[in-house]
Amino acid sequence: MALMRKWLWTVMLLLPMAVWAQLGTSWSVFPATLKLTNATTVDAATPVALHAARGEYAPFQALGVMPGEVPTLDYDPAVFEAALYEQAFFPILEIPYPPIFTTAWLDATAIADGLRPLETVFTLANEGGRTAVWVDLYVREDAPAGDYTVTLNWDGASQDVPVTGYDVT
Repeated sequence: MALMRKWLWTVMLLLPMAVWAQLGTSWSVFPATLKLTNATTVDAATPVALHAARGEYAPFQALGVMPGEVPTLDYDPAVFEAALYEQAFFPILEIPYPPIFTTAWLDATAIADGLRPLETVFTLANEGGRTAVWVDLYVREDAPAGDYTVTLNWDGASQDVPVTGYDVT
């Protein structure tokens, strides 16, 4: 019985630390057209491939759960300009009338929307341990057409995002 109690205490103490460690590096990339909420999970991500003509923006977003550091972006500055923004989570207000505009189908209580330029630390209060980042990628006017890759680096992990640039202005 004493051995079982000792094992139970060990599991109870170590399990939260294991979950915390797993969540600490958990993030993924999402398309700009998907509305991130406080119920969005990082495993719900879909592959992101961007397409843009010269002089266009090709945005995407990333969602991290309990991130430790601010993400960075590797890209070719001769082709792109980039800016990262921290997204604020705003409460979803339920309006009872008309019913076609209801958000009852969402499991969320907040939605990521407001943008603040991201500097060296996260400053906006995150929702449920989630932090959303918006990435604005601008294709320069003189960029040659072709296939490119930008890399988002966050908490020691990297994810490549393919970008196809078109010879159109």
